[in-house]
This record gives sequence, structure tokens and C-alpha cells, in this order.
Amino acid sequence: PNHVAWQTDPLPVALFEPGCAARMNVLQALGGADRSYRCTYSSASLLGLVAVVQAGLAVAGLAQRSVPPSLRIIGANEGLPALPDLEIGILRNPLSTTPAVDRLHDFLRRDLAQQA
Repeated sequence: PNHVAWQTDPLPVALFEPGCAARMNVLQALGGADRSYRCTYSSASLLGLVAVVQAGLAVAGLAQRSVPPSLRIIGANEGLPALPDLEIGILRNPLSTTPAVDRLHDFLRRDLAQQA
């Protein structure tokens, strides 16, 4: 879509729910920028944020690999601040030793390592 929510003042922002490190990164970056903004949508769901952005209702700070081809990545050229890196970790209960948990853990570790 050719939406221009990033041109709106104040900037409409879709954020992950409070407590999420990604939300804190976005708010920190926006707080340090000379740009007014307002949270128009909050969700625990990546798909929820993507849907709001696809509808042209807001912008969202997402990991590049999470951005579907139908969306455009915007940044400094559009007057938006750069987002800091976000550290991701896998926490696993040592008592969770089923084959399914082992496979999921190994898959996530390999996938995240490839993206680093």
C-alpha cells in the first residue's frame, strides 16, 4: 500500500503492549526525536501491528525480517529516528525435555543465529 501515516502530525504509532522491550525501544527513539507522536494501537500480536500498518492507520517499529513485502520500510529519509538493536534470548525451563521442546528450541536457536 501507498499509505503515508508517517507524514501525519502527531505521528500515529502502533506499539507492542507495555512491558515489551520492542515497545520501549520505539518510545525511547521517538522521545529523543523532534517529532510528536501518539499511540493509536497497542497489541501483543505482531500480526495485529502489521494489520494496522497495512490499513494505513499507523507506523510500527518492527524487526526488518518481520516486515511483509506489502509494506515499505521507512526511516531517516522520512524524518523518523533510527531504532536501537533489540537483544533476543531464549529462556527454557531445564525440566522441559520433551522431543517437541528440544526441536523447537533448536529451530529457534538456529534461526536466530542465522539472522545475527
